[in-house]
Amino acid sequence: VLCILAAEVLARVFYQGSHFTHSILNLIEFTLVPVMFIEMVTRNEEGRVGSMPTPLLRVCRPIIRVVNVIGKAYRGISHAMAFRRSLLQQFAAGRRRYQVNGFDLDLVYVSDQLIAMGRPAVGGDRLYNNSLIEVSQFLNSRHKKRYIVVNLCNEYGYPADILQHRVLRFPFPTFGVPELSRLWDICSALHEYFERDPRNICALHSFADSGRVGVIVSSFLLFSGAFRQPSAANSHYERARTADGADTVKAFDSPSQKRFIEYFSLCVHELHAVP
Repeated sequence: VLCILAAEVLARVFYQGSHFTHSILNLIEFTLVPVMFIEMVTRNEEGRVGSMPTPLLRVCRPIIRVVNVIGKAYRGISHAMAFRRSLLQQFAAGRRRYQVNGFDLDLVYVSDQLIAMGRPAVGGDRLYNNSLIEVSQFLNSRHKKRYIVVNLCNEYGYPADILQHRVLRFPFPTFGVPELSRLWDICSALHEYFERDPRNICALHSFADSGRVGVIVSSFLLFSGAFRQPSAANSHYERARTADGADTVKAFDSPSQKRFIEYFSLCVHELHAVP
């Protein structure tokens, strides 16, 4: 056993070089080698070393090994989490992230009651997208039973029970726009929901595009009277969504979406209804 320990420690010394001394556990195991050798040499006839009835190696080495394994497991988990954070930053593509109280989400408050976020993901998809569990923890801890989540896509879904079944679907095509009457209806419903309780919030997401969220956010900002000019509403959303120092995240994915918002603004401020 002593020979195996000595060989392993020496191999680690040669492999790690000067980094070997950076670990206290390495130094303890290095010290154990000569101690074990002295123990073997001075062992008396009864198999005892001085007043120690149990060999030091049998006591210390398992404890050190357990501590070492725990330390390596902790470092491994830390490296995995750092790798995931790096992936999340790369896939964020300049979008601002919510990094408060241990949360790290592709999520931003466009207003006090309106949230734009990346899709809640399950399985391997959550490696580089918002984890559905983390989104649930965020909403349930910060907003309890005063939130709704609006899924703007047909091509993607997830279990709604983890979000207390507070998920609504308002799908329309990628790079496209909803029917004008449906857009008016959802803006009206959100306005009524927010008026009912100032603590109520709505979180919007699509699949991988940002245009569908931009359409709903800009439309509601115009509908609620927060802005009168479509360009001002669009710019506000882009500034809120863009991380500091990053290239501006565009509010729309196609020119037709931008023109549609201009027409919706006309309906809100001039016609006060949809045709």
